[in-house]
Amino acid sequence: MQENRISFEDLPKKDQVRLCAVYGSQPKNGYTAYRIEYVRELTPYEAWFFGRGNFLSPSFLTQTLYKLKGTLSPLLFNRILRDYEAQEDVLRTNYCDIGDRVLAVVTKERKNTEPVIYNNLQGREPEEIDEMLSKFSAAEIRYPFDVEKGGLHRIFVFHTGPDEYAVLVTAAQIILDRFDIRKILSQLLNLPEVEYSEVKHVLQSGHMESKMHEYWKKLLAAPPRSNALPWELENAPQHSYKQRARNIVLSGELFSSLVEESKGNRMMMMAILATTWGLLLQTEGRLKDLCICLLVPNQNMQKEEAWRPFSMVPVRQTLAKDDTIDSLIKRQFQQMLVSRPYACLDWESFETFLGKGKKPFNHFLDFYDFLSEEKPYSQQSAEANGGVVSRRSWDSRSTKLSLYFQYTKTKASIIMLNDEASFPPGIGDRIAKTYTLLLQQMLTDIHKPVDVIQENLLARLHSEKSMQAVYKEEEKARLQHAVSTVQILQGASSGTTQHFVQAGTLRTYFEGDRIEGTDRDFLFVAEGKLARSIEDGEGWYCTLDIVKDGAWINETVMLEERKATLSVEVLSERAEILVVSKEAMENILTQHPSLYKKIITYAVSQLEKYQRLWAQS
Repeated sequence: MQENRISFEDLPKKDQVRLCAVYGSQPKNGYTAYRIEYVRELTPYEAWFFGRGNFLSPSFLTQTLYKLKGTLSPLLFNRILRDYEAQEDVLRTNYCDIGDRVLAVVTKERKNTEPVIYNNLQGREPEEIDEMLSKFSAAEIRYPFDVEKGGLHRIFVFHTGPDEYAVLVTAAQIILDRFDIRKILSQLLNLPEVEYSEVKHVLQSGHMESKMHEYWKKLLAAPPRSNALPWELENAPQHSYKQRARNIVLSGELFSSLVEESKGNRMMMMAILATTWGLLLQTEGRLKDLCICLLVPNQNMQKEEAWRPFSMVPVRQTLAKDDTIDSLIKRQFQQMLVSRPYACLDWESFETFLGKGKKPFNHFLDFYDFLSEEKPYSQQSAEANGGVVSRRSWDSRSTKLSLYFQYTKTKASIIMLNDEASFPPGIGDRIAKTYTLLLQQMLTDIHKPVDVIQENLLARLHSEKSMQAVYKEEEKARLQHAVSTVQILQGASSGTTQHFVQAGTLRTYFEGDRIEGTDRDFLFVAEGKLARSIEDGEGWYCTLDIVKDGAWINETVMLEERKATLSVEVLSERAEILVVSKEAMENILTQHPSLYKKIITYAVSQLEKYQRLWAQS
């Protein structure tokens, strides 16, 4: 792509101004955080991801779990990875919308690359390792990429046994067609250089076969009007996106009812879960006819087609006057069984069926993980060049809301991603609560008429709307309660705690999530349980301790120069973290100097704890 390179100085002035607004000034001499090496026009493949009407966005991500055999040194891995980042332009590429077009921007070096996290899991039971890898994989779905300025790949390495490692790579598909991570693994283990076949362009599937075309044309004839999501804001800003994540775990009782009603059949479970979602939309939107889209594993996928892991199954849900919950679910189940062999990815044809010029679907229900029958990590063999254990893909940014359903033998959960700018605050909690309540009612009263269930749901929604003012007061109370649990504030004056309430914010995390900002903000556990790990000097992170309600997570944030690197993961189903910025804390300490003594006392008590642990080790 040498001929396509354009230096920053050769760009028109208006393009330079836009790039400087994103990446900072670009002086010929002197420091700048994002030094632009060159820019270039997009390739046709890259431009396809930025098409406003496309099925996927530039944030379409692919996650691959490798099982590696050999000896891996974190220090060597970091050096090889940084060398590749210096050599391969694709690993230093971002994408910036300058108004009339999008440019690929290649910086001279990565200033904000996510560090590789090395977790030592040796000595744990295989089932425990499988569960931890599953939690980390799921947490990655909730952690967004910054296409304009951030790194477009993240890597986790887990030492799972003697000469055995799990390498979890999450990367934007827009760069994966030009770089294969196994090149790094080959060099790391001193293996011969392997010529890997070029990754095929993802999801450009062409036209569906005539038999498929006729089937979908018949099913989607006289389609329902485009169903706007009932919670969506009318005047939401266009072309802006801020990801919000929510994890919904079905209670043990509800999960048992789901398994019992479906007799353990995952397709039937999918029919129940998808039908519940459809009924929720129909009830709130006053709809009798609805079309939603499911993403399922590609049944026809050959090994060499791993780049296209899933297919689309549109589902038509209509309500008849005499429908019961049971009859509705069975009808949807039969439709899914018949439709699945016709699954494909030709959304252009779906667009012709459902309305030209509009996205055929405004959200997706992703059942790829839910239906996948892949063997767990512990049951697969390690390979010298990194055997592929699993591969998954997702993208919420092309739609305003997406739900990712997951299943294990002991639980079912849903990861919900939505555009925060398109919905009112707190909508994630409301949707999660309403969906689980409706699912519970449907499974409990499965033989009741659908309209009776809808009436009950509408009555509940009406009562909740009248409680909005109460909910706002509850939010303030949550923050005050969080501050009251902080250990360093026990016995502090009301003025001190009130300043914390004014300066603090609450962040919600879910099981497996990594806590951000340990090096820049003061973080306290308001609710939940977290594992703190510390880097041991050779690159591996080992568990330091477990912290619970009221604990100060990152005491070393006060040090100007830190020798220890901390990593913090959520162990509980949900965790609330109280966040106070450094600037706000400095202001509080200036006004309430007595707080210094409490901080010193807390730090010394932590030191005493670690001395005891060291003596007992």
